[in-house]
Amino acid sequence: MFNLRILEDDQNALPPYDAIIIMTEKFASEDPQVVEIIMELDNRIDTDSMRELNYQYDVDKKEARDVARDFLVQQGLIAEE
Repeated sequence: MFNLRILEDDQNALPPYDAIIIMTEKFASEDPQVVEIIMELDNRIDTDSMRELNYQYDVDKKEARDVARDFLVQQGLIAEE
């Protein structure tokens, strides 16, 4: 219909969706359980997943908390309500 095609970003014009976890030493030492829980997200969100999550928020207009909750349920990190 629109004859669209996906282009490769061979010039690296768009930044990668590499996420990192940043916290203060004080935060980490005050509640190490929280750090363990946060670390469960490590290496779970790849570029395709991030694009899909952004799409749900930007295009589908879903609430950020709903997008996040659905992702965490899908990953088996929390139980479905």
